[in-house]
Amino acid sequence: MNETAAWLIERLPPDSGAPALVHNDTKLDNVMLDPRDPARVVAVLDWEMCTVGDPLIDLGLLLCYWPQADDPEVFAGSLRSVTMAPGWMKRAEIVERYAARSGRRPLGHRLLLHIRNLQTGGGDPTDLLPLPRGTDARRALRDFDKRVEALAKWARSMAQKKF
Repeated sequence: MNETAAWLIERLPPDSGAPALVHNDTKLDNVMLDPRDPARVVAVLDWEMCTVGDPLIDLGLLLCYWPQADDPEVFAGSLRSVTMAPGWMKRAEIVERYAARSGRRPLGHRLLLHIRNLQTGGGDPTDLLPLPRGTDARRALRDFDKRVEALAKWARSMAQKKF
């Protein structure tokens, strides 16, 4: 993790400019889509964590909660989504579209969020898992150590890629 952290520090993006309103919980289940045109967002819900900050935070969070079918198997147990089905944009396509429309270069934000998810700190590790209501936390944590190890290996492999 030390090498991965050093890699991230060396590649911190420049200040993205003026702060913006940040939703801070950007994910598909916090938007309402137009039933006649599902590509059109008609509302953004769940604003209680909003703040002012770097707008790339919202992109990073969206990517963190946007699994795709070709993700490593270890991720499949903790996060399922319609985004894994055919027809949904891949994370790389989201980043490209975001960069084209915003003019910001969002290097490394998904990796940063995965590393943040590795840090259990003193809190409840179940807070790091997107558990549906009624889920038995003990059962969900059964393979938590394997998932943390897999995320650490994935982060290291991402750090070794050329961007």
